[in-house]
Amino acid sequence: MADTNAVGGLKWVKDEIVASLRRVRSRLDESVARGPDADQAHLDEAVAELGEVRGVLSALQLLGPARLTEEMQRLFEDLDAESVSESKDASEALMLALIQLPDHLDKISAGHGDDPAALLPSINDLRVSRGAQRLSEAELLVPATMLVDSEIPSSDVHASLQKIASRVRPHFHLYLLRWLRSETPHQGLADLGSLFQRLHQFIGQGLFHNLFLVAEELIRALLDGEIADDAKTKVLISHLDQVIKPLATDPGDWPHAQAQTLLFDMLSAIAH
Repeated sequence: MADTNAVGGLKWVKDEIVASLRRVRSRLDESVARGPDADQAHLDEAVAELGEVRGVLSALQLLGPARLTEEMQRLFEDLDAESVSESKDASEALMLALIQLPDHLDKISAGHGDDPAALLPSINDLRVSRGAQRLSEAELLVPATMLVDSEIPSSDVHASLQKIASRVRPHFHLYLLRWLRSETPHQGLADLGSLFQRLHQFIGQGLFHNLFLVAEELIRALLDGEIADDAKTKVLISHLDQVIKPLATDPGDWPHAQAQTLLFDMLSAIAH
């Protein structure tokens, strides 16, 4: 799914990004060629250059390229600090990433969208080279900041969520049925999107805010025809009741795990 704003912004800066990546690659080539006698200043310059590229990609909200650039930057820092046990493997991982990223940006610029999962093998090669654990696709798609409220909230906050969930749940069922069984399914989808928008605005922040924010985006993608209106997507949307029902009916049940799983699944659906 291509983000129009990101594509438009990328077209303005892509040439500069690619030129920066070429300079980083040149510095890497020189460092590899000179081996132990290489000037460490080249690595420092590569780190600084990648930091600028990462900032631009983050501003454009290009999750995959920004994360790949971050991992390259960290590996260059470790090479500079001489804390990498297999520098040859690290250099090869960096070289492959520096080749793949411009190609990935070309695809985004052509309107094919940013599929972060396509960069996951390169990201993990870089992480393994510096001794870090591999990322799963879900961990790549969901920033840690989106999963911060695992603790049960205060009684006042929980009571407020229970009240709004009990009011929302009948409307959720009505709009869901309108989408699944009506002769005008688009109206049901539009109603669901409006409902999710009101929910995330009411909640304000945290995991449940992010869940309904992403749910609204999923509905928008369905309405725009960017995601297939198939059985898998219908089941995914209907599973939101696994979060709404406990909030509405059981004051002692805090459906954090269900919300986190749904957030992973919805972001995966959007990314693909």
